[in-house]
Amino acid sequence: MDTKIPVNRIKCEADRAYNKADDMHLLASIKGRIAKGLKPLLQPIALKKLEDDPDFDYAVEDGRRRFKTLVSAGITEIELGQEAVLIDGDSEVNA
Repeated sequence: MDTKIPVNRIKCEADRAYNKADDMHLLASIKGRIAKGLKPLLQPIALKKLEDDPDFDYAVEDGRRRFKTLVSAGITEIELGQEAVLIDGDSEVNA
């Protein structure tokens, strides 16, 4: 699958506070993987399709920290199947 989604069409609301040191480690990991020509994430982000939101097409259900770190790394779009998976229902059951 080679479908790319602009990150500005993905709604992501943090559900908890994150450790700054962990965030920096994740950012360094993502940048290192990109520099080696690898996909930025080891584990994909779970997205849920939004039906009635004119500003967003998807919402992050699982992987909020990974998503926010991708955005801070300058990533402008993510690829379905590699960096994101679509879910239907509860992310803990489907992802």
